[in-house]
Parts: sequence; structure tokens; C-alpha cells
Amino acid sequence: MPPVSVVAADQVLVLAAVERPMEEVDAAFEITAGGKTYTVRENQPLLLPASFTGNVTWKAILSGTAHASPRLHRDVQMIWGRSLPSCDYVTRAIPATGGDRVRVQFTALTPGSSTLAVHVQADGSATWTAVPLEGSATPVGDGWADYSYALTPFSADLARIKLTLNGTAQAAPRVRNLKVIVT
Repeated sequence: MPPVSVVAADQVLVLAAVERPMEEVDAAFEITAGGKTYTVRENQPLLLPASFTGNVTWKAILSGTAHASPRLHRDVQMIWGRSLPSCDYVTRAIPATGGDRVRVQFTALTPGSSTLAVHVQADGSATWTAVPLEGSATPVGDGWADYSYALTPFSADLARIKLTLNGTAQAAPRVRNLKVIVT
């Protein structure tokens, strides 16, 4: 398969359709980037240990028996991407009338040097205000932790929350169970 030229790639994926008529047959792909060779299956994301610029070489490795072999359909493609170092998630506007405190709670995984920041916007203004962390995170297992951020005083009819996630493809933060409470 022809080499693929990439610029600052940190993720690679081979798009292919493979038929394996028996357990004894298999198909895999060898991908070489930056002098290192990786073996993956079709549609399995490969996260490179560092950004890579240059040519990525790749080939299909088919194995079978005397009576059966895998079938690799045509139009096999390699796609690649590069992760952004920072991204924002912004909630919809939340009714906040009558409250004087905004609390943001979530469970997050922050591997390596990845970070999270929480901001609130009042009544659609252009200004985002930092919401401080209350105490410290509470570990819940497997690297995940519960976080609680709160800002007092807070007075607005509508509030939007912005989470800013910073990291790399190798150490990307993840958030789940996001809750916003105005009291």
C-alpha cells in the first residue's frame, strides 16, 4: 500500500472490511511511523506516542490455512488526525433566577499533565468568570475523581457553563456526569 504523508499526526486508523470465515484465519495491518512498527486490526485506532510528521508506511498481513483465508475487500484507506491541545464545552443557557450560588459537579479523568477549568457566563455577557474548585477532588476509582466547583455570589437570570479541557492525545481529559446547580 502506498505510504501516507502526515503532518503532526498523533492518531492513525485503517478503514477496511475484512471477512474471517474461520477462527484460524486473520488479517492485521502493520503501520510504521517514526521508525516504530505497530500491529492493529481494521478500524482499531492507533494512538502514537508523540506527534509525527513524515511518511507512514503500512501493509496488510493476511494469515490462513490450507483451506481458508481472510478476505480483504477493496478500498482500504488509512486516515490520520492530530488532536487539539485545548477544547471548550459550553452548556445551553440554564435558568438561574433567584439563585445566589452556582455549583458545577462532574466526574473526570485527568491523566498526566491534562487539566480542566470551569467558567460561568451570566445573562449572555461576553465575560466568562472562573469558578473555583471547592476543596479537592475525591477519587472514585480507575483514575476518575469527583469534582465540585462553586461560585458565590452569583446573580443572573441565565447561566452558561464552559469547561476548558487541556491535554494531548496521549493524556486527554474526559468528563462525565456533568451537573449544574443554581441555589
